[in-house]
Amino acid sequence: MRNALAILSAAALTAVATVPAARATLLANGSFEQLNLAATPINSHGFVTLHPGQTSLAGWAISGNTVDVVPGSYWQAANGNWSVDLTGTPGVGAVSQVVGTSAGAMYKLTFDLSANPENITSEASLAKMLRVSVQSSTTLLNQVDYSSFVGTRTKDNMLYVTETLFFTANSSATDISFAAMAPVGANPNGIYTGPVIDNVELVPFGSSNPPPPTDPVPEPATFTLLGLGVGACLLRRRAIR
Repeated sequence: MRNALAILSAAALTAVATVPAARATLLANGSFEQLNLAATPINSHGFVTLHPGQTSLAGWAISGNTVDVVPGSYWQAANGNWSVDLTGTPGVGAVSQVVGTSAGAMYKLTFDLSANPENITSEASLAKMLRVSVQSSTTLLNQVDYSSFVGTRTKDNMLYVTETLFFTANSSATDISFAAMAPVGANPNGIYTGPVIDNVELVPFGSSNPPPPTDPVPEPATFTLLGLGVGACLLRRRAIR
């Protein structure tokens, strides 16, 4: 019986060893926690408004009009304490980051999306429009437009939704951009509420030409069953002897 238990223990250890480690995101400051408040302090409205050229939000370049970096004391963040409204005070803006990639490799980009629920400027009924673009210096690799609405969202319950897109890199550097767009009929330079993003992650994802599937690696439960089977055989042989 002791030998059978040893086999089961070894099987359990093997199962643990086969679980792959989580990969770290390739993006810097994906949850917007690194913010230089000494250079751009929280304003009288309760958040930080950034303009093009300002570098207070580590890892990210600002373009367009403005963006607002909003603390958890103002509204709920998806991860950590900060999130970004891509329509600032005022006007549609964008954040972007260039990341190192490998030509021919596939990548998975995820982020949490919500909508600014404020109605101070009577914009609660407007769609919050977001465009996510992925491109190299020569090629647009992927571009997806999203729209979100206030609905039942509140500052205490932002109802974030996780969005995912994939792309295959064709160079050693890829630009990831999140840009607000004005709804139809709205002035892009004069609106104050837009799409809110947080928890942005980029990880490698297999290959652009994955090989055909092979026999799957047994799940941990399968390893346990194999251990039980081997243990039973050994006990049976010992009983026969």
